[in-house]
Amino acid sequence: MKLILPLFFGLALSSANVSATEAPVDFSQAYQAYQAAVASNNKEQMLISAAQSYRLGLAKYGPTSINSANLALNWTNAMLRYDERAEPLLKEYFPVFSSEYGEQGLELIDVYFAQARHSTKPRQYYQQALDISLANHGKAALKHGEILLQLLSQFWVNDQQQLNFANKLLKQVDEIVAANQLSNSKMALQAEFYRGKYARMAKKNSQAIASFEQVIAMTASLETSHPLALVSHAALVELFEAKGDSERATSHCQAIGLMQPWSDNLEQTPLYRVNPRYPKSAARMGKSGSAELSFDVDTNGFVTNIKVLNYKGHKGFVNSSKEAIAKWRYAPKFVNGQAVVASSRVRLDYSLNKPSH
Repeated sequence: MKLILPLFFGLALSSANVSATEAPVDFSQAYQAYQAAVASNNKEQMLISAAQSYRLGLAKYGPTSINSANLALNWTNAMLRYDERAEPLLKEYFPVFSSEYGEQGLELIDVYFAQARHSTKPRQYYQQALDISLANHGKAALKHGEILLQLLSQFWVNDQQQLNFANKLLKQVDEIVAANQLSNSKMALQAEFYRGKYARMAKKNSQAIASFEQVIAMTASLETSHPLALVSHAALVELFEAKGDSERATSHCQAIGLMQPWSDNLEQTPLYRVNPRYPKSAARMGKSGSAELSFDVDTNGFVTNIKVLNYKGHKGFVNSSKEAIAKWRYAPKFVNGQAVVASSRVRLDYSLNKPSH
């Protein structure tokens, strides 16, 4: 009886290399390490053990085995970034997948999605995945809508052609929502969020604002905070600040403050930030360094009371840092349902070889 190894999807992608000294001598040990990494969401160990499992599994099962093909897919799914090895590897195993699952097998969708993530021309793979979904589910089926949303979750828009493709997919999701009378469903909510996401990528800020506000309205009646509402509030802070509308941004800063507890032990992450300029005099002198500052976040999320704690390299780093963080916005701290002033700190590093952060 043929062993078909289980697959684990939804893993992030990476190009890290695996040292030969890290490899266990036994396939079972490597695969158990991979399963443990998946269970604990240890992405670094996932990549290492997935690569080890594939190499040892290939020696064990051979290049024409579905087990080897599945192990190759696990490895490419564990890569955090684009990796040029992934697309040709999956192409090599595609006949094995097709023979096992059939040319229209639903299992091929995950293979196409993995190829798309590692291709400079992903649309061909996405379209092939959608064709299989349509053949198996039909255009009005909820399962097809789920596949469309899965695609939209990983699709990135860089030009008008890609934006048109994304909008075409969103229209198909809208049709599924309408056909199944699901206007207040999770599917409708996700579609509206992606509409905002892609409008923002395309710098169509008015459209993005409308979509993110709709997401917040759709989640307003929920008893608990919805993660898409949190992300939408954060996006609206940035969009309104970019328009110079700090007043409208403030309500979203405060909403996030209510949704997320403030930790005095952690450096707070700004919702909107302006990068500091590199002082010309420091650049001419080839100076690198840093500036560390403390500040208060007021009840509206504005930065006030900026103080210099320390600086290294050039005094100009202090003024650049103060000018920048004075424009930053934060989610204010809430105590017993009321916004209060809270303190935080930040260090900005300056290097001629890398941007300040």
